[in-house]
Amino acid sequence: MRRNLIWPSVPSGVVPVDATGSPRPRRRPAQATWVDLVAPTPDELASLGLEFGLDPLLLESLSRPARRPGFAMYGDAGVLVVYAATPRAIAERSGQRHVSPVPPRIGRPRGIDAGLPWLATRRFRADQVQLVIRDDVMITARGGPVADVEAAWDRWANQCLLAHPHCGLPAYQLLDTIVDTYLPILDSMVEEVGEVERRLLDGNIDAGKALDLQDLFRCKRELAQFGRVVGPQRAAVTALWRLSHDLVHSEAPSYFQDVADHLARLAQNVDHYHDMLESTLNAYLVLVGNAKNDIMRRLTSATILAGIATAITAWFGNNFPAPEFELTFGYPLAMALTVGALGLGHAYLRRRGFI
Repeated sequence: MRRNLIWPSVPSGVVPVDATGSPRPRRRPAQATWVDLVAPTPDELASLGLEFGLDPLLLESLSRPARRPGFAMYGDAGVLVVYAATPRAIAERSGQRHVSPVPPRIGRPRGIDAGLPWLATRRFRADQVQLVIRDDVMITARGGPVADVEAAWDRWANQCLLAHPHCGLPAYQLLDTIVDTYLPILDSMVEEVGEVERRLLDGNIDAGKALDLQDLFRCKRELAQFGRVVGPQRAAVTALWRLSHDLVHSEAPSYFQDVADHLARLAQNVDHYHDMLESTLNAYLVLVGNAKNDIMRRLTSATILAGIATAITAWFGNNFPAPEFELTFGYPLAMALTVGALGLGHAYLRRRGFI
């Protein structure tokens, strides 16, 4: 499916006038075009290449269903591959289930919309958007509905009436919309990271559950996957910013730098929270190790006390004749000696902090 948005344009009911107020002939100004492609067919790509004189390698890249984020130049046009992240709850409410990053089950055929296993996460759905940028044309190619593209399209359609005929500003608005969507996703991850950290470190170690560790490793995995989305896009947008002077002739290069800075800060935050999870895991393992050491210390103390009682009772249990065995109070003496030795041993071990 294809749709076009052309600017600048003059409404049909408006009659241009000159400085004296008299009507003047309508002139068609230089225009720019935004072409939006949803699941493009080879015929649509071929006609698009003929219409705008695009490089065949560029058209071939648009036909790939799953590519890593990156930027490449093809003649006088650049191709930027980015991923729009949609929170799972929003995607399910809107009915946009065309891309499911959940890995397919064994024996299940995997098609173009079966998802990307290297971006699998239950928190957000990643949709590939390929952006072709040239001064007079901007092309977006995607496999299905993407909320960020629709929002940028509606936003630009309402303000492109008198816009300059270049594609720098709509490209910036689209990238800025995609990057802004990352923020609530990262915020939700941060909230869960804090909750998992509180449950693991503030509670009783003996009451630690396997589910808490599963949540911690799931947070680590989701942060890693989010970093695999943000990190490469940071490098791609930085490359676009450095080469944007050859693509668009406007103030857009400085705007692309702003998007690159936002991605850089997001990447730094992802690394920071990943390190925080590593520290939480290490602290939890230290606490668990200390708890095990305390248990072993208690067991060792109990073994020592049992050894004292065993040594005394074993002596009095021998079957050879001894003077103390003939006494009438020999048995009470043995019990008293055993209890006294156990009391002294317990007091000593308690004073040294073993029990």
